[in-house]
Amino acid sequence: MRAPSVCSACSFRGPAGPSALLRFLQLTVGLAALTAAESRAADVSYYSVTKGQGFLQTNATTAPALKVGASSFFSAQIISAVPNTVFGAFIAIPSAGSRSLFSTTYNGPLGFADRAASPAALNGVYPDGSYTFSFSTVHDGGKNLAVSLTGSAYPNVPQVSGFAALQAIDSTAAFSLAWNAFTAGTAADFIQLRIEDSTGTIFSTGALPGATNALNGTAGGVTIPAHTFVPGRTYLGHLLFEKITGANATYAGATGQAAYWRQTDFYVTTSGSGDATPPTILALNPANGAVAVPLNIPLTVTFSKPMGTGFSMSVGGTTNAFYATWSADRRTCTVASSNLWPANTTLNWTFNPSPGVPLLGDQSHNPLLSDLSTSFTTGSRALSTTPATPAVMNPGPPSNGVFRLVATGDAYRTYICQTSADLLNWLPLATNQAAGTQVSFTDSATSLPGPRFYRLVALP
Repeated sequence: MRAPSVCSACSFRGPAGPSALLRFLQLTVGLAALTAAESRAADVSYYSVTKGQGFLQTNATTAPALKVGASSFFSAQIISAVPNTVFGAFIAIPSAGSRSLFSTTYNGPLGFADRAASPAALNGVYPDGSYTFSFSTVHDGGKNLAVSLTGSAYPNVPQVSGFAALQAIDSTAAFSLAWNAFTAGTAADFIQLRIEDSTGTIFSTGALPGATNALNGTAGGVTIPAHTFVPGRTYLGHLLFEKITGANATYAGATGQAAYWRQTDFYVTTSGSGDATPPTILALNPANGAVAVPLNIPLTVTFSKPMGTGFSMSVGGTTNAFYATWSADRRTCTVASSNLWPANTTLNWTFNPSPGVPLLGDQSHNPLLSDLSTSFTTGSRALSTTPATPAVMNPGPPSNGVFRLVATGDAYRTYICQTSADLLNWLPLATNQAAGTQVSFTDSATSLPGPRFYRLVALP
């Protein structure tokens, strides 16, 4: 009989042979897998469902005002600890149905967001109740996690202090930014301050509850280091108060929360030379609230100054992909779809809806205000590719040196007015879109010698 074999690694004694070796290897692999599982973080670090409202502060004396348009928000998000470890995510809504969660940036959080004109309208679609996240992970398997969002426990409206001083910041020195108290705010609640220009976030406290540099509900201000900003520039600030109302701790290593929030946006400006005037929207076509808009009409936006390369815009009411083109002076942006817009549908457009990404802003990086919105409702048909011949409506003589020409044509059709001195060589005067069934042009060059002829060209 052979003597027993000895394994010094685990003090295992037994008869030598394949079965004993297999049991030892299984034990070793099992212990290694257990150690790896204990040391590895969960695939998901944070998930949340929230409702909120947006406000705008424009001076030191009046309270921040509720933003115009769709100022009530619903959002759900999943943040993974390691990129590409979470997939097939959606959230079940208490009323009915579900919403898919997807990333809008490479390796970014998975999320879904929607908005409405009021909390009541938002609650009509996203009522109080239990919201269930469902998703699969690479290492942790499938998850179904319920978070209760109830009570409409919105915090008080944030308001920054010393507003006038924030419009003349010395960028070479540190400065303190303070705000009103979070009413009944506790260490379990969350405050965030984020400041950005059109290139993205320039300064931010912690982005999530419990994160590095995160502020809880008892914080009253922060100090921003010197040289964070550049001289002669305007930045867009966001101050968020978030009341945490629910939690789910069943997924070990991940934090699940429900919350209500209010956020106030405001401009801050640094002193010194430079262009510190932020852009504004001068005109929208179709106009806000327009109805019976043809299905192939793009949205045209005219800005107060030439814009930079950042672009941030969303549209609700359609799944159509859209693309933007710019005029040569980058003051007019045309947003179109390769497909027809859906018929008899209200399209809700939002400018700068996403935080921390390149924003619409001017060429000095002064950002456009966030969450500016417009909407129009489509009709049942597209604008014909065969335009009606425009008819000029009894032009009169110039008034104060300005000649005005008005013509009838197709609603929403774009027309080019051209001028000539000899009926042979034509030069463009202006390009306008018909408002209703009329389109108008003005010409201030009527003092030039000789005759001056006009014609209108309808674009397909």
